Amino acid sequence: MKILGRVAMLLALPSAYANAACIVTPMADEIASAETVFVATITRATMSKSPQEMRDKEGYEIRYEFTVAKVFKGDPSLVTALITGSRFDDPTDSIFWEQAEQSRYAPGDSILVVAGTGEVPVSSIGCTPSRPWDREARRVLAKAFSDARN
Repeated sequence: MKILGRVAMLLALPSAYANAACIVTPMADEIASAETVFVATITRATMSKSPQEMRDKEGYEIRYEFTVAKVFKGDPSLVTALITGSRFDDPTDSIFWEQAEQSRYAPGDSILVVAGTGEVPVSSIGCTPSRPWDREARRVLAKAFSDARN
């Protein structure tokens, strides 16, 4: 009964918290339906606004330029940029806060890009099909392509 009460309480939270939630689709399904699957290495990161222009809690985007390291499927040139979003936390005020998803990458980081065309969102916590290229991503990718051949 305690669990039902907690679930009801979570469902009653204001919709303002909805932007911190995501629905995770199995990565193998995303890989199968994607037009393009490749590993990208970040070469440059650029903020959409300078910190001097932003107000506390204002949203911004980071665009990542990349080089293609390895292609598994499709045409990587159809992907124009990798992107993440966040909100600015003014370091000069006395309030510190953090939102749930603040994925940030640096030049040299590798990303498994699972996408169609245009700008592709990337998430470290699985909110998007594109995510860091790590042992788990490699395992799921290998299984997805192995299953597709059988």
